[in-house]
Amino acid sequence: MNLRDIPGHENYSISDTGIILKGHRELKLSRTKCGYLKVGLWNDSKVKTYRVHRLVMLTFIGPSELSVNHIDGNKINNDLSNLEYCTHSENCLHAFRLGLKSCLGVKNSQCKLTEAKVLEVREMYESDPNVSRISRATGINRRTLSDIVRRVRWAHI
Repeated sequence: MNLRDIPGHENYSISDTGIILKGHRELKLSRTKCGYLKVGLWNDSKVKTYRVHRLVMLTFIGPSELSVNHIDGNKINNDLSNLEYCTHSENCLHAFRLGLKSCLGVKNSQCKLTEAKVLEVREMYESDPNVSRISRATGINRRTLSDIVRRVRWAHI
């Protein structure tokens, strides 16, 4: 295990596997809402929270404004060999390639409907193919409804 002092934080060190020590005591890590490991470090009588993968890269590779990518897609694998700097765009494309992100259905960050609602709309259309009436009943835009029933949108279900 390779251990180095964290730049700008005296008394703290980090291993190339993401283990953080204060003196000889290993610090407990917690998770962010997104699932990344984080730690709070004291500096100038206040605590600042850091994501562990960024601390590993800062300490062993150096500072960068670029994103940190987990090569295997595992957010808690903070081993230096699993991390790399890349652009935000490259990081997003990598997540799509690994299947960690999707633009389909409820996985799309812009999604306003659920799969259940889409299926309900399609059932309504089968019994009454009047898009305007369904639009008024559901509050969904007519164009969106038309795309849903023609499977231009939500084609995966």
